[in-house]
Amino acid sequence: MLYENCKICGKLGRYYYEKKYSSSELLEYFKKYYGVEHINILKDHLKDKDFSILKCFDCNFVWQKYIPSDEFSNILYEKIIDQELSFRKSKNLEKLLKNKIRFKYNAVYKLKNKKKLNVLDFGSGWGSWLLNLDQNKANMFAFEISSTRKGYLIKNGVNVLDEQEINNYDNFFDYIRLEQVLEHIPDIKKCMELIKKISNKNVLLEVGVPDGLKVIKDPKFITINKGPIQPLEHLNCFSNQSLKKFIKLYDFEPYTFKDILNLYLNKSILSLIGFKTFLKEIFDNFFSTTIKFRIKL
Repeated sequence: MLYENCKICGKLGRYYYEKKYSSSELLEYFKKYYGVEHINILKDHLKDKDFSILKCFDCNFVWQKYIPSDEFSNILYEKIIDQELSFRKSKNLEKLLKNKIRFKYNAVYKLKNKKKLNVLDFGSGWGSWLLNLDQNKANMFAFEISSTRKGYLIKNGVNVLDEQEINNYDNFFDYIRLEQVLEHIPDIKKCMELIKKISNKNVLLEVGVPDGLKVIKDPKFITINKGPIQPLEHLNCFSNQSLKKFIKLYDFEPYTFKDILNLYLNKSILSLIGFKTFLKEIFDNFFSTTIKFRIKL
C-alpha cells in the first residue's frame, strides 16, 4: 500500500488508483492528445514511472504521486502540446465569453469603487480573460511561466511578472483570478502563500478548477482521458468541499449568498445576463469548483 502526506491537511493519503505509463492504454492516450511523433520522448521520460493516484480519506483531496520535473514540464507544455491549437482554442473561447467577461468585471469594478483596480490573472495563458478587460478600469498584470505565452502577453500590452518581481507586490491586488491553475501546480502551498502575500485586505480572489467530485467519490471514475485528474497535467483534484478547505488555510473565506447578492445588487441584475450570472455564481460557490473568496473578516 502506497502512503504519502496529504498536501492539504498533512494526514496520510493512500493508494487509490495505479497504472503503468508504459501500458497500452496510456500510450494510446498520449498518441491521441500529444501526437504519435512525441511518443518516444514521452516513453523516455516516463520509463519505470507509474500513473499513481492517492487520496486523503480525511479531507478527500486527490493527487498524482508522480510530478514531472521542471525540464520535462517545459518540454510537455512548450514543445509537445500543440501551441497553435492551444492559441486557437483560447481565442475562440474569448469570442464566446467576451460580453460575459466584461459584465462580470464591471460588477466587481462597481463594488470596489476605485478609479482602477489592480488585477492579476495568475496563470493567464494566452490572456483570453485579461485582454477583454477595459484598460480604463484595470491595471492589468499577469503571472505566466510559459515563455511563448509570456511573449504574446507582453506584445499585447500586459505587465507580465516573473517569480522574482511578483514578490514585490505585497498587499497590492484588488482582484486575483486563479482559473484552471491549481490543478497543474506541484507546490500548491507555496502558490497560496504567495497569493495571500500579494492580496490586499479587500481582495476578491476567484478560484476555478475542474470539478473532481465523481473521481473523489469512486476511483472507477478515473479514466485515461482528459478530465479532473488527467495524466501528467492535472496533478491535483478538488471538490467544492476540499477546495474551500484548502483555500481557508490561507485566511480566505468563501463568498456568502449575501456577498454575491451584493455584487450584483444594482440595475445589472435586472438584465437577463445579470440574472443568469447571479444564479450561476450562487450555484458555483455552493456546489461547484469555481468559487469567489475574500480575506476572513
